[in-house]
Amino acid sequence: MPELTKQPYLKVGNYVFLQGRWRAQGNGWLEDKLFKVTKADAFNYYKTYILKQGEGGDIDLKNDISLYPEEYDTLYEIGVALRGNGRLFIKLPSDKSYYYLEKEGIVSTISATTEVGGFTEEMIPPEEPKILREYTIRDMRDTIKYTLVNNSYKDEKMVLDFTVNRVKIAEVTDEEMAKVQENWDDLVAKGILRIIRYPKEG
Repeated sequence: MPELTKQPYLKVGNYVFLQGRWRAQGNGWLEDKLFKVTKADAFNYYKTYILKQGEGGDIDLKNDISLYPEEYDTLYEIGVALRGNGRLFIKLPSDKSYYYLEKEGIVSTISATTEVGGFTEEMIPPEEPKILREYTIRDMRDTIKYTLVNNSYKDEKMVLDFTVNRVKIAEVTDEEMAKVQENWDDLVAKGILRIIRYPKEG
């Protein structure tokens, strides 16, 4: 996470496996846990920014644009597109920048003049379903931050185009868990089971 995928958005009846440590829960963690999607509805959301020549701007998905759920049984699947002549960099944890080079996550140092890496409009166009996806839950252990970079020779208008799929998730029964485990690879191949990986600590 984030991920590049051409899969449809999650829908009722799909399964979600949250891999890694997502949030503190009681005396432990919510980690490596399977859920079933019981409800899903999507809405579109846009944010427009004007960046001056050589300027970069930081955006906090939780505090600036409220793309974190308020309920514990809700997962946000966020499709992200960029419109405009600029680059989008993603930070998770919020002090590490990731860009994709041949779909591999690479840690990068960025500035307003960074030209290598980052996502462009050509890479994440506003067509549906959007291929860049983020996933957020309440009390997630890190905050996702974006940096928009304008490395052109003039002021640029950039639009972040979001499709937010509000997904209700429920724990599965032991019987259902056994059936999913038995057919794990087949369910993943058919897009019925989505594995969402949280970046490793450190």
